[in-house]
Amino acid sequence: MTALLRDMRCRHSVAAVSARCEHRSPSSGAPVIVRPNVDSRVTPRYVAGGSHEPWSPGEALLDVRPLLYVGGCYGGFRFGYDTFLSLLLRMTGTVSHITDPLYHQANPSVAPGTTDEAVSPPHPAVMELAKLYPEAYHVYCEYLHGSISASVLGQQLRVLAWRHVSPADWDALRREAERLRWYVKSVGQRV
Repeated sequence: MTALLRDMRCRHSVAAVSARCEHRSPSSGAPVIVRPNVDSRVTPRYVAGGSHEPWSPGEALLDVRPLLYVGGCYGGFRFGYDTFLSLLLRMTGTVSHITDPLYHQANPSVAPGTTDEAVSPPHPAVMELAKLYPEAYHVYCEYLHGSISASVLGQQLRVLAWRHVSPADWDALRREAERLRWYVKSVGQRV
């Protein structure tokens, strides 16, 4: 974490990510694979639909302000939403890359010589987010051309990121927030 934080501060980055080691099942005899960190260029292609190139927040150190700028995270996020946010975060600033593999990932289900995609098809939530990403890229292009400001970029990305959260999810989040507020208040009165 110290190396990621140092690099983030030096480069004034919105996030920092390292290379990672993928550990296969010991019984397979497969060696540890070191995957380099990914390119931070923003592309019109939603790569999470067909590959695992994008880093996820679990592998990276993120600046909370830019993350909240594009929508943050919510308690019931579905698979793929965190990767979607990492792709949107790239649109708001520089991502630092560390060549040392600081993150270790266990991949016991992947047989040697195969890819993750061959083992499991993309999750439906990833496919849903793949439909949203081109719209985000379009907004990003408007920002690059000077048609919209950075604050408008953030507002539009945030709306896009939160659009897929269902009314039922919003209701559950509100109830949980109310429960936590009540709990904090009641514990404070007892102390």
